[in-house]
Amino acid sequence: MDADDADAGLASSCHRNSTLRAARCIYGDNSTDIPLPPYLSLLQQQLLQPMFIFQTLCVMLWCLDEYWMYSIYTLCSLLMFDVVSTSAHDGDAGGGLRRSLPPRHRHPSRRRRRDGDRERGFVVPADLLLLSGRAVVNEAMLTGESVPQVKESIEVEGCGTARLDLSDGGGSSSAHSRCVLFGGTVLMDHHPPEDEGGDGDERESGGSSSRSSTVDAIPPPPNRGLVCFVLRTGFDTVQGQLLRTLAYHAEAGGGGNGGGGEGVNAMETLYFLLMLLLCALASAATVVEHAWGDVTRNHFKLILHVVIIITSVIPPELPMELSLAVTQSLSELIKRYQVYCTEPFRIPLAGLVDVCAFDKTGTLTSDTLRLHGVRLPNTVKKSAKEDDDLILFDDILLKAKSISSSPDDDDSDDMDKGSINTILSLLPRETLRVMVGCQSLATTHVIIPGRGVQLELCGDPLEKAVMEGCGFTIHPRTETVVEKEYLPMNGSTTLTPLSTKSRGSIKVLHRFGFSSKLRRMTVLALDSTESPDNTTNATLWALTKGAPEALKPLLDPTSLPVDYEQAYLHHMTLGRRVLALAYRDLGKNTPNLYARWKSSRDIVEAKLKFAGLLVMDSPLKADSSRVIKEIRSGNQNVVMVTGDALLTAAEVARRVGIIDASHECTYELCHFVENSKQEQFVFLPLDYGNRVAVNVGEQLVYSPSKYSELEALVRDGKANFCVSGDVLIKLANQAIAMPAVGGKTFDIDDDRAVLNHPAAKSALSRLVPLCSVFARHAPRHKEAVIAAFNASGRHTLMCGDGTNDVGALKQAHVGVSIISVPDLEAKQRSANGAISAIKAKEKRERKAAKSNSSKGGNKCHSSTNTTPKRRRAQKIERSLQDLAEAEDELNFISLGNASVASPFTSRKTSIRCCKDILAQGRCTLVTMIQIYKILGVQCLVNALVLTTLHQKGVKQGDRQLTAVGLVVAVLFLFVTRGKPLPKLSTKKPPSSVLCRETLFSIAAQFCIHYVAIMAVTLISDAYVDPYDPSIVPDGPFHPNTLNTATFLITVLSTINTFLVNYQGRPHMESLTENVLLFRSIQACYFVLFVCASEAFPPLNQLMQLSPLPTTGPPTFNLLGGSEYSRGIVHYVLLEAVNFVGFRTMLCVVMSLDTVLVTLAEKTLRSVLEG
Repeated sequence: MDADDADAGLASSCHRNSTLRAARCIYGDNSTDIPLPPYLSLLQQQLLQPMFIFQTLCVMLWCLDEYWMYSIYTLCSLLMFDVVSTSAHDGDAGGGLRRSLPPRHRHPSRRRRRDGDRERGFVVPADLLLLSGRAVVNEAMLTGESVPQVKESIEVEGCGTARLDLSDGGGSSSAHSRCVLFGGTVLMDHHPPEDEGGDGDERESGGSSSRSSTVDAIPPPPNRGLVCFVLRTGFDTVQGQLLRTLAYHAEAGGGGNGGGGEGVNAMETLYFLLMLLLCALASAATVVEHAWGDVTRNHFKLILHVVIIITSVIPPELPMELSLAVTQSLSELIKRYQVYCTEPFRIPLAGLVDVCAFDKTGTLTSDTLRLHGVRLPNTVKKSAKEDDDLILFDDILLKAKSISSSPDDDDSDDMDKGSINTILSLLPRETLRVMVGCQSLATTHVIIPGRGVQLELCGDPLEKAVMEGCGFTIHPRTETVVEKEYLPMNGSTTLTPLSTKSRGSIKVLHRFGFSSKLRRMTVLALDSTESPDNTTNATLWALTKGAPEALKPLLDPTSLPVDYEQAYLHHMTLGRRVLALAYRDLGKNTPNLYARWKSSRDIVEAKLKFAGLLVMDSPLKADSSRVIKEIRSGNQNVVMVTGDALLTAAEVARRVGIIDASHECTYELCHFVENSKQEQFVFLPLDYGNRVAVNVGEQLVYSPSKYSELEALVRDGKANFCVSGDVLIKLANQAIAMPAVGGKTFDIDDDRAVLNHPAAKSALSRLVPLCSVFARHAPRHKEAVIAAFNASGRHTLMCGDGTNDVGALKQAHVGVSIISVPDLEAKQRSANGAISAIKAKEKRERKAAKSNSSKGGNKCHSSTNTTPKRRRAQKIERSLQDLAEAEDELNFISLGNASVASPFTSRKTSIRCCKDILAQGRCTLVTMIQIYKILGVQCLVNALVLTTLHQKGVKQGDRQLTAVGLVVAVLFLFVTRGKPLPKLSTKKPPSSVLCRETLFSIAAQFCIHYVAIMAVTLISDAYVDPYDPSIVPDGPFHPNTLNTATFLITVLSTINTFLVNYQGRPHMESLTENVLLFRSIQACYFVLFVCASEAFPPLNQLMQLSPLPTTGPPTFNLLGGSEYSRGIVHYVLLEAVNFVGFRTMLCVVMSLDTVLVTLAEKTLRSVLEG
């Protein structure tokens, strides 16, 4: 919709055009248009990069030295590379921005369809504060989470001077984010406020009165829409800020020709180039000293040659090859692993990772929660059996399935109803009321193929699991919690019972939303035992659920069981999620009573009665344990950073293999204050029992003097340490207070400011390497943990799935965001489970058949098993089809902008992408180190050729340089195509281009090549007439024995650098496995030895090579004239030439160079790395 239509639509409902024009002048347009530069503009910026200008200058120098063909080839290569890289940048970055741009401005109201169905798929145009009504939004484009979120209207009356808390932007942890519709999210459904003059069946006692003052202040919305207050528009919205971040990365990462430091530490690259520059300066000084006083030399040519020597430090192919290595890695990540990277320089950083941190829920475990059971208030544990104190929902469902006569039939509705009735008959009304009433769910309509429009609950997966497990749902019009069998299917507004027994209905009037600080939520609800239309006997209840330890101080001690703490700790140690349920009878509902209770949360949540413990189970993802084992086998430290309870997190960490020690050897960091003066932090066992009776002196005290002892325990696997977010804050507070107030602590309201304090960062950097589990961590705590690991000198990888992990993902060197789709995960898990069950059954049948056959049983029964086998085959086929459909659906899941803002985003729900990124990072890092080594050796050899050999008049032909340039480019391309190995090695790759292995290797290779080149120069020099005009240094190129032999040996040294410096295993495939590189090197050796032996003379003519001598050295050089003829080495070499011939001697030297440089490299690796 264009601006004029939008103006007219809004003016007709709310404002005049003049008002809109005035507002536009003040606030500007609500747009997030990012002007994408045209392709020619991007190409112009690319061609004006300093590195390209430098490379063009080098090409001009080669032109002045009359190497036209080589100069044209080099310039064309540079232009082609910049054109391709600019096209890729324009397609990837620009296309990503176009996909991320929100739609244009639309009318924010909602129109009703003629058939009564509401439109869905409306994109919220700005950040809006919801003032009345409820909304269901899909925030996948913002957070990456596919679960729809329910938004509640903010409480307008009684706010006073309270400030709107959106400290975390779009994060779920901010206090009022549940009241904000964020721009760019999709409004799936909404529930407008009840009209003043509406039908009586749509108004509840207390509901209209509670909104009386609000309705007077807020005009009714048009077309039964929602009333919102515009908070932020354009780039000030959360969506706009993320788009601006993406645009910045797109512009900053635009240079494909990004220089030699891409992916490797820039300072190390600078030092490496400075070392090569010193060598080049020394060579240039030698040339000047030797030739400057020669009156026969052309000083212009001499200065040109000196400049070429100096500029050869940075070969033209250096930026291209480094960028090619990273580009190839990007392509591999996308093609092989479906991992997308927005910051390519982080790929080599993945090869340096020391610590891998994982979120729990949605990352290691599934987002799908299963209602395992409920522990009632009066339940007493009778035996040591694991779940004898629970009403087990799983067991009831299993029994119902076992009673079913035909497991293969699809008719399971009666079975479900029977099991639900059994569950409800065991639950007291007080417990059931809290389970289904204390929630923030909403309903929306979805289109299911083959079933039409269906009603669906949306919101927190935990609350959905509880609601569906109890057989309840929400009425789409009255928003009343009712049983599913009482839900009308004909669209009427009244409930028509399907049976004579009714369990009443629950109407939620007000919600005190969940807070990450309070760790609980509370609702005010009406409970009627009759029809929802009759509220005369309705009772107003306060229904609360939350963390057991957070709810305990609010509970009436008389309602608490004796083993309350032991009960929830027991189930947490089994890796389950436990919530405490509580309620309070607030009396019969009246308008005044309701208004009084909803004004203060603290009053409502006092003297609550315990209603039971809700036990949820979150299954591990299928490959979490296997991937963690593979990552740890690669010498990586793996930790868990989660918001769940410590005991639950520790047990899940033990299941996946993050914790090795037994439960008794797993310790939690606790905070004690002795005599109200001295603070002390102590590691206590997780099962230490009563904390009050702990003798601190007998425990592991965390202090600087004990650090080495604690570190030894962790290193030897004798202990694992855990820490909670609250203790983390207390430790940070102590670190801040200690230098300032002599050890006396003080509180700072802003936890983020505390964690960002330098003293706190220093203290945390010493603690976090000891810990394996970080539990009860809010987003700010997660970010601080990753920052502390970084401050301790480690490289970190963080893997998460939602908005709560974004801060930590950005703080890590390698942030990996995986998508979270609970429905598809459940579909995949169900299909895999069905296939596993069928295979297990077939295995048992084969074993039984084998046992019967060995006993001489009847073998004729095999023909009667055709029908069951056909059914099992059909089941496996259906399961495989479900898996394929789930994989296809994953490709259509929207990647949230928060996910795209993280460096790496995977389209898989598994953490296997982390292992793949580590393997690819190690491969890329090794490849880049190889490139630096190859270019370093080439630079030194070129400096030798351009100095010592140039003094003898040795030059190379234009076709020779062009051919060598083509060969080197092809070999570099094949070097970057090396693929990582599927298994991570325990050996870490080199961490620096300046490490001793690299420097010693370059020095050793150059020394061997120098000796070989000088040997060939000595034997070739004897065949050159010192008065031959073809060897004049400033003259044109003419083929002769000297420049032909030295050309062959220098090209061989170049090929040998690729052969020797390609490391291969254990981080990437070996040379023989990289078939293209291996065959190319073989072909180069073949061509070189064919030229050296003159087996195919036309090839020598094409390469501007002169015929090699077939006789002994001429007498004029044997008698003197060469400065080397007086040496014993020169004499021995010439005698060898006389004995075996020049061609054979040249081939022998070439072979010795190859063998010696290979042996030297292997020896250095075994000595320095062993």
